[in-house]
Amino acid sequence: MKSLCKTLIPTLALISAPAMAYDFADTDHPDKPKFEFGVGIFGGGEELATMEYADGSDKTVKAGAGLNIYIGAVVPVADKFSAQVRLGWLSDSATGQTTWGGYTVEYYFQRFPLDVMARFDQGKHGFALGVTKHLSTTFGVEVEDDSSDVDVDSNLGLVAEYQYQFSPRAYIGIKAQQVTYTFEDEDISGNGVGLLFGGLF
Repeated sequence: MKSLCKTLIPTLALISAPAMAYDFADTDHPDKPKFEFGVGIFGGGEELATMEYADGSDKTVKAGAGLNIYIGAVVPVADKFSAQVRLGWLSDSATGQTTWGGYTVEYYFQRFPLDVMARFDQGKHGFALGVTKHLSTTFGVEVEDDSSDVDVDSNLGLVAEYQYQFSPRAYIGIKAQQVTYTFEDEDISGNGVGLLFGGLF
């Protein structure tokens, strides 16, 4: 978890710096396409693996959880309406050491969500609804430098998102996803909710 925080904090600083320096009196050009970059933290979904520690604590890898980093584009199609496409990386993991030999072990669940959404903006508020497909979904375990993973199928899912644009170039948002994975004829719920922080350029 500490490694996720170390990744997240510098990224947030990179996004917020240009947003705070932006001249609020400038026109936001709502009729022009915008590029998007952001990060998020998700929770939810079925439990896939649990790492238990000697102090009695544990960390669970879940199918709807993880750190999310994404890029995308927002293209206006009509007054207040836009088409939004986003490609991201979403991964949840748990790391620990074995009591025998002190080997470092990591469980991970990684996927690349592709979202296609219709978006409506009203003032500083944005609402989006669409479909998602999680590409190259894998669940695996790594012991020291050796790793083994399996491919997991992702069904077409749904996404809904709310954004509050607190400056012309930066927003905070809440995203919900409804997606099901399939492995060896068994369905796995990847439903989750995430907090997003992103920038529009």
